[in-house]
Amino acid sequence: MSEREEHSNHVVPLAHPSLPPQPSGSSGHKNRSEIWEHFIPIEGIEKYARCKNCNGQIKYAGGTSAMRQHWKRCFDLNNEQSKRQRIEGGTSGLISSPSVTKFDQAVSRSILTEMFVTEELAFRFVERNVFRRLLHSLQPKFKIPSRTTLARDILSFYETEKMKLQSYLSHNCQKVCLTTDTWTTSSQNLTYISLTTHFIDNDWKLQKRILNFCRVEGHSGEVLGRAIEDDDWTYAESILPFLKIFYDATLRISGSLYVTSNKYMKEVFSIGRKIKLHCENTDLSIRLMASKMQRKYDKYWETPNVINMLLLIAIVLDPCHKLDFVNWILDESFGVEKGGELKSKLSTCLNSLYNHYQGKEDESQSNQDAMINEEDEDDILNIYLQSTGRDSDAKSELDRYLKEDCEPRNKSAELDILG
Repeated sequence: MSEREEHSNHVVPLAHPSLPPQPSGSSGHKNRSEIWEHFIPIEGIEKYARCKNCNGQIKYAGGTSAMRQHWKRCFDLNNEQSKRQRIEGGTSGLISSPSVTKFDQAVSRSILTEMFVTEELAFRFVERNVFRRLLHSLQPKFKIPSRTTLARDILSFYETEKMKLQSYLSHNCQKVCLTTDTWTTSSQNLTYISLTTHFIDNDWKLQKRILNFCRVEGHSGEVLGRAIEDDDWTYAESILPFLKIFYDATLRISGSLYVTSNKYMKEVFSIGRKIKLHCENTDLSIRLMASKMQRKYDKYWETPNVINMLLLIAIVLDPCHKLDFVNWILDESFGVEKGGELKSKLSTCLNSLYNHYQGKEDESQSNQDAMINEEDEDDILNIYLQSTGRDSDAKSELDRYLKEDCEPRNKSAELDILG
């Protein structure tokens, strides 16, 4: 039994939201069902009726079931088209209705990417003419990507899902069990391995996630072991020397059995210099990591005015370094101009601090007048020698300290401190 339907483009909203009830009378009474309110018998064609809404012709030889099914489809289609027409006409009530979804290019493109992944479709399928016509008929505003763009979207989708999985594992498990599954394709004779992690989540439910899927050269334990090692171990080994810089610096400036004030800024400048060098590393991952650390380092140490002078003075008072070493560090870290400003500021603070502890800043004018009155010819000679720098005894203790050679570093002692 077949149905013939002829549809017109004219759409009239239907008044009834539900199907009419089944006829309660006997089958001998013609046109008794309420469904006949929507149909008209066709004269000259036996057992055929015409739909009042779409003018479609329906055969009802076996009862009114076919008419009811047609009326339901016609009702749904009619109301959907009515909504669309009112939306396009600018009806504000329907535009704000929660049942109307606003088109979003990014969301549609993401769903398209996910479809190609889950359905394992070839990239070239997106450029098929029929498929593009289908998408255009569904949403003319949708910009269909090329297969090259689709490939990039899938890689981006992979990275996003990878980060989601990493975040999920870091928050929902402490320990995992890894299992592998290998098989060989019959058509190409290629071997593949799947790596799966099993764990108990925070709700004490057994979970599993696929971590990797890749091609391998065989089924031997050595081959599978190398495959399981997920480039991440190689990456971890490559960044260990870089991270050890921070580990050693933390140990040196966190000691409790020795003085650390003279080590702090030296470690800060050393870390900054090494970060700058790693920004030119040939390894892309290390270079990117160093670049991020450089921005963080500059946030705290790029501006010379925020540096505490007492931390620099602590290095000056270290007999193994003194002033020349600090001046060199400032030039290397901040350049000649900013480094020169810092050196001048450091010299002023250093002498001011020395004079303060010597009590020279508290000398009153009366004491100075008394010294002038008691001055004799020998004092005049001493003043001359002091002003010309010819009398070493006339120099301050600070000047003599800074002029002395630096003491040699005890490298073995530093290594003992680090354990």
